Amino acid sequence: MAGHPAAGSGGFEAQRYDTLAMQAIPHPEAFFSSAAEYVPEGRVRVLELASGTGIFTSFIRALRPEALVTCIDRDPAMLAIARGKPGLAGVAFIEGDIRDPWPEGPWDAVAISQCLFALTRGDQKAVLRRAYDALGEYGRFIAADFLRPESAWEEALYRDHLHRFMLDAGMAPGDADAMLDPPGRLPAWYTGATLRSLLESAGFSRTFRPYACGFYAVIGGEKEP
Repeated sequence: MAGHPAAGSGGFEAQRYDTLAMQAIPHPEAFFSSAAEYVPEGRVRVLELASGTGIFTSFIRALRPEALVTCIDRDPAMLAIARGKPGLAGVAFIEGDIRDPWPEGPWDAVAISQCLFALTRGDQKAVLRRAYDALGEYGRFIAADFLRPESAWEEALYRDHLHRFMLDAGMAPGDADAMLDPPGRLPAWYTGATLRSLLESAGFSRTFRPYACGFYAVIGGEKEP
């Protein structure tokens, strides 16, 4: 299940994904780096869910070159692009749906980017609980996510800002409109507070939020022994 730029919107083919992602995230370096920095250091085992074309994977590999990274995505076209990126040599890529069984743990980190928010609430809970169970002691779940603001006023403010940013970055108006159309299609789109609550319900008594900018934020949980 590949993630999608900004709003998890379907219909953006793999060949355009990287370009659209960079046009849809105002500060991509800060967003992805902030998430990758919380992957533990050393020769750790990392499972990335819904890895798409490997944008987030590239940041993980750059910051944690010793990590043993395994990626799961259900889109073969996305995986083909990721496999062709020189910086991702040595990464294990698996074609599959993240709602199906994962490779056996324990994992030191389970990461996901711009996908979890687009699932049903039942699937969100199942993925988070499975992540908790798959992690070893002090393992971390890390989500680089697209979050719903706490109020309608704040959502409108961020929506206007992001729409102008995407157009200024060269995105076609139709694509920009599609990126900003999640509420009606995503009944389980959550706020940061709700995601923290879901993490706690899955077993994560420790949660953290190291980055937030408009709709984009990094939220995670650490597993206690």
